[in-house]
Amino acid sequence: MAYDVKIFDDFYQTVLGSAVCQIFYDKIKQTWPTLNEDVLFVGYGLPFATKFGEDAVSSNFFIPIAKHINFSPNIAEDRCIVGDDGYIPIQDNSYKYIVVIHALEHALDPKVFLREVWRVLKPEGRVIFIVPNRRRVWSSVEKTPFGHGNPYSTNQLKTALENRLLIPQKNTTALFLPPSQFFAVPRLLSAAEWVLKGWLHGMGGVHFIEAKKQVYGALTMPLAEKTKQAHPQKS
Repeated sequence: MAYDVKIFDDFYQTVLGSAVCQIFYDKIKQTWPTLNEDVLFVGYGLPFATKFGEDAVSSNFFIPIAKHINFSPNIAEDRCIVGDDGYIPIQDNSYKYIVVIHALEHALDPKVFLREVWRVLKPEGRVIFIVPNRRRVWSSVEKTPFGHGNPYSTNQLKTALENRLLIPQKNTTALFLPPSQFFAVPRLLSAAEWVLKGWLHGMGGVHFIEAKKQVYGALTMPLAEKTKQAHPQKS
């Protein structure tokens, strides 16, 4: 994964980016109303860094960017890891809740990346994927982060998850209005989401899908061991 982190930084500092972040946060809380454990964000989740503090849970971050990119996030080192998307340096079965955003569509090998997400997730744990919708305008506008990488159709995303033992539970979309600063007023954008989701279900600019880790049918050899063999750590 070798995207330009500045694209994400710049977008989420705009009014539109802030409104989008709030919409995603609200949808996460609606999906997990009894959230009571730390959340791991895989991808670019730094805009959520302060939001979960109000819930008495901590948000931690793995940013899978190419190692040659010089990036120092403005967050405590013990909460943020920067590395390769082929190996998440976190122990097996560590998190009950994971949010993947700005990651799957950029993965060099989506199968390996999803395997790593599965490995880090606790048995029966839940993961939310926020991924650009291939057939909507947000995935074609490069001025937003959703216009970069490889977007997915609904069937492509569901199939990719199921093949890695991440079983979809809830499947919806978000961002129904076009990516324009004209709609960047947070209250307007949030109100539009509530009104349009009933009429345009499945037609939003991004997929918002929750999946559950399935343990039955997993490979007998621990995935972490296979990954460590492919990505030996320096001593």
